[in-house]
Amino acid sequence: MANVRQWLAFLGLTAASGCFDPETHARGQGETSSGDASTTSDGGHEGTASPSTSTTPSTTGVEPTDTAQDSSSDGGCSGVDCPCLDDATCDRGLVCREAACAEVVCGDMLVEGQEQCDDGARVDGDGCDADCSLTELIWIDTSYRNTCVGIEGGRVRCWGQGALGQNGYATTDTVGDDEYPAAQGDLMLPGAAIAGSLGDSHACTLLEPVGIRCWGGNGGAQLGLGNLDAVGDDEYPSMPTPMAFDSDPVQIAAGGAHTCVRLQSGDVHCWGSGFGGALGYGNGNTIGDDETGDSTEAVMLGAATVWVSTGVSHTCAVLDDGDVRCWGGNGGGQCGFGVLDTIGDDEQPVAVAALSFDEDALEVSAGYALTCARFDGGDVRCWGGNASGELGQGNLVVVGDDEPATDLPPILLGAAATHVSVGDNHACAQLEGGVVRCWGANYDGQLGLANTMNVGDDEVPSTVAAVDLGTASVTALDAGGNHTCAILERHRLKCWGRNADGQLGLGHIDNVGDDETPAMAPDVPVLVAPR
Repeated sequence: MANVRQWLAFLGLTAASGCFDPETHARGQGETSSGDASTTSDGGHEGTASPSTSTTPSTTGVEPTDTAQDSSSDGGCSGVDCPCLDDATCDRGLVCREAACAEVVCGDMLVEGQEQCDDGARVDGDGCDADCSLTELIWIDTSYRNTCVGIEGGRVRCWGQGALGQNGYATTDTVGDDEYPAAQGDLMLPGAAIAGSLGDSHACTLLEPVGIRCWGGNGGAQLGLGNLDAVGDDEYPSMPTPMAFDSDPVQIAAGGAHTCVRLQSGDVHCWGSGFGGALGYGNGNTIGDDETGDSTEAVMLGAATVWVSTGVSHTCAVLDDGDVRCWGGNGGGQCGFGVLDTIGDDEQPVAVAALSFDEDALEVSAGYALTCARFDGGDVRCWGGNASGELGQGNLVVVGDDEPATDLPPILLGAAATHVSVGDNHACAQLEGGVVRCWGANYDGQLGLANTMNVGDDEVPSTVAAVDLGTASVTALDAGGNHTCAILERHRLKCWGRNADGQLGLGHIDNVGDDETPAMAPDVPVLVAPR
């Protein structure tokens, strides 16, 4: 009878007031954090606690509450066991369950209050952490045949072609063609990986606190270990000594058969195959075959850098004044100087004028014979080869061979870009609002449009639909050789395009995006395999 009186008193109070207090109404509502993922190495992340083996539900991560039957400011009962209509009528940190206010319990398999998830496992790193928050996916990077993702706590998982050990699991097995990435577990690394980059057949990570670690194919000395031995085919990447420089590395970029690092000082150092002047040391010599990458000199660029990107045979950097400087192979005009001369093979990059646009560049992305840059106003410009419309200008005119890239107008994208990434001959931009728009070659569905029609050859990208990823916004994006991957809100991963080597991580080798949208395909099982 007492409970009935409490309930009647509660209803009478509600009817008399006519509405809920807005501040009170906001209490108890769940908040979902999408996290902040990035393919750059300029941000850190929080470590992951050791997994818990307890099976007892816990209130870990949930705001503690007084379990007494508290009285609200207007005289009503709003504590534990008090009658309620919804979460807003209970004290902050409580939820309304079966018409009574109750504590949120992490581990009871009910997603309530401020919980983001609750799988009942109370184990960190399995997608739903022990405090009922989502396991965060931090960064994503792709190459022609491979994909790697960075996970909170500095963990890394890779999949795709493994012939040269580029997945890093001490085997040459391909991963992702008939199993999921979740089945392989984390790479064995000697530190927390805060960023990563994939080349054609090798991968590198930026580690805390021990520097740089590379693995995979090493025929061009791109691992920088002083030899030509592959790493990751029969040993784990934790074994070789990490490279260390006089200034802290802040960005790593793996290319076709070369690697470059940007230091906190703004210097850039490169090693690997010097074919075509890709290293920028005024010759075509290989570096890293009998010396280590951290023994190199800084590339002469004339200014400090804020970004570096490596393509198959060329390299580009954004200077601290907003100009862009490229060097290396230039057969498609990808260096953007208005000539097809190779730069860096018999001169230093500083010997040629940098590309100075009418707005400052923030980042640059280098592909096969293609380069794209994003500018401070959100514009994107691309130059180089254009056989498939990858310059996004609605034609097939090569730019950079007999006119400088600075003559280009911005690509019409329909919104300001917050990130741009280049594959072999396609490009994708992450736009304000978290949508993605891609253009260029599409023979494997790498544009994610449910067809194989190129975009940009006779239309501009803004006239074509954005990639259908469902209702979730994109938080990180990377274009590989002929595939593309994006991290979505709630730390989900979608990949589409070429899949002959399992690089999409879906447990098969069928392409995605050629006759279905990425939204129609399942998420990549990075942390837990489907049951």
